[in-house]
Amino acid sequence: MPDDPLVDKALPHSVEAEMAVLGAMMMEPEATGLCLEYLDEDCFHHQAHRMIFRFLKKGFEDNRPLDGVLLEQALRDAGQLDEIGGRQYLVDVYNSVASATNAEYYAKVVKDKSLLRGLIQAAGDILRDARTAGDEVDNVLDRSEQRIFEVTERKIVGQAVDVRSILSQVMQSLDLQGGHAITGLETGFFELDDMTRGLQREFSLFPSADPG
Repeated sequence: MPDDPLVDKALPHSVEAEMAVLGAMMMEPEATGLCLEYLDEDCFHHQAHRMIFRFLKKGFEDNRPLDGVLLEQALRDAGQLDEIGGRQYLVDVYNSVASATNAEYYAKVVKDKSLLRGLIQAAGDILRDARTAGDEVDNVLDRSEQRIFEVTERKIVGQAVDVRSILSQVMQSLDLQGGHAITGLETGFFELDDMTRGLQREFSLFPSADPG
């Protein structure tokens, strides 16, 4: 609608954050895995960035992470290098960050901007639906609720914790002996350790007599 103020305003986005995310993903496969926990293709506002992300994601999922050189070749082979701005734009993206250290921070910025755009879109749809409603109010309310739910649902989709990091933490906190988890202090007597899983903080071989 021409008179809709939502249409006349630029949607929230950060070109710098989007470039920084992609640059970090080109630098380090670990950064790619981290960013994929937060982002999908639709999180990017600029079409060129969506295309670059798509290639980086596919390379990572195929266990063939793409650095700047490989990414350029992949885009060239697909006939899409010019569509993203050519080789120089890839260089600009790569040079947008000094390192991949802050990849997670930039990924969160990109995610937040995406959620705001989704919320604005949902709000616009709700306004237009309410203005032109030709059916029951309950139906309008149901559709409005569903639109908001879809936005809030995107906040948690794609943010699964890396299983490898969980396993690493578990293995660090457990001392595995003979297939049995030792969670306390080892005594050196394997059968006793097996039964008690090591001496625990509240464990005593000779419990005190009942004061009663």
